[in-house]
Amino acid sequence: GEYEAQNPVGDWTIWVLDTATGWVLRGTGPYDLGIRHGVWTFYWDKEGTVESELLYLNDLREGPWISYWPDGTPRIDGYFLSGVGEYFWQYWYQNGRKMAEHTLHEGKRNGEETTWYEDGQLKSQGGYSDDKKVGVWVYWDEEGNETTEEFDAWGYPK
Repeated sequence: GEYEAQNPVGDWTIWVLDTATGWVLRGTGPYDLGIRHGVWTFYWDKEGTVESELLYLNDLREGPWISYWPDGTPRIDGYFLSGVGEYFWQYWYQNGRKMAEHTLHEGKRNGEETTWYEDGQLKSQGGYSDDKKVGVWVYWDEEGNETTEEFDAWGYPK
């Protein structure tokens, strides 16, 4: 991209590491005097397929966001409000099965969360308050055996 007064301006291409997978993403989008402002599209650099498209307002992520695996299956579906995760979020394994779902408030888990193993079997269910486990949680091992654990209001096991 180009610079104006030592700030990126206009359309740019950047490369970032997706820390969850270790794969490189290539992003393209506009800068306005060093601030991302507008729609940015990210691609799986090796495959060239779209990973996500996201609106930036004053360098903060804003609005709905869906991320895809290189083969086009959904990976993450969530929402950003002023750069922070909000509302209902869902995550999928690369095989297309759901990995987790929960609600975020100000970027922290709040409310019920459910997780699954990669084969689709339930892994855990329980509640969060301000990103701390609260109440009774149910866990299943890979053979389907169930255990429970209770957490106090501060997130400590009882």
